[in-house]
Amino acid sequence: MYNFKNKKGNKRFIDNIIYEGLDKGGEKMLTFLKKNIVACISVVVTLSVVGVLVYCSFNSEVSAMEITQEEQKCECEDISEEVLVDIKGAVKKPGVYKLNKNSIVNDVIVLAGGLKSGATTDDINLSKAIYNEMVIYISTKNELKEKQNNTSNIPSSTSETKVDNICVNPSKVNINSATVDELTTLNGVGEAKAIKIIEYRNTNGLFKSIEDIKNVSGIGETFYEKIKDSITI
Repeated sequence: MYNFKNKKGNKRFIDNIIYEGLDKGGEKMLTFLKKNIVACISVVVTLSVVGVLVYCSFNSEVSAMEITQEEQKCECEDISEEVLVDIKGAVKKPGVYKLNKNSIVNDVIVLAGGLKSGATTDDINLSKAIYNEMVIYISTKNELKEKQNNTSNIPSSTSETKVDNICVNPSKVNINSATVDELTTLNGVGEAKAIKIIEYRNTNGLFKSIEDIKNVSGIGETFYEKIKDSITI
């Protein structure tokens, strides 16, 4: 038996046991690693590959989400940039069409089925950009000839006073007698606004001046500036 009363001897003995155990444990660990080094390397490589794959997968999902959100944003922007255009006259399918605001007059004509027999676009700028509530009137060759005869004595500088409406007609629209169709030839006046003008006229009497049209709901100073040169009383 050991003499536990000798404290210094006991301490040295315990230390020897610990160091001996550590040496043996270290040797065993080293031997294990030497025998299984290939397996250890394989584990490390496998974990690295798995980590890379997980990272790439996560980044792919984030990228896909960003692309989807961007596409949704673009779709919303496209919808908000659509305008309504009313095309009348010598086209196969006259009516109101919804188009992207970057479209031109020729795009509207194509949507309306194209021109009827006898129609002409000599008085129209096919490359003109469209805008919301725009009215396009397609004349026949006979109508255009008649208009040209009626305006033969008018200076050329005024022969196309309503270009925005794609309607060659130098005469002004009388807001005290104009019909819905006649009012919709004005720049930016759609059917709904034309009806409001007529309702105001029927309720309050004839306009005493062209400025009185600003009393109609939806027609302010800015809109008045756009049409004042095309209206009369």
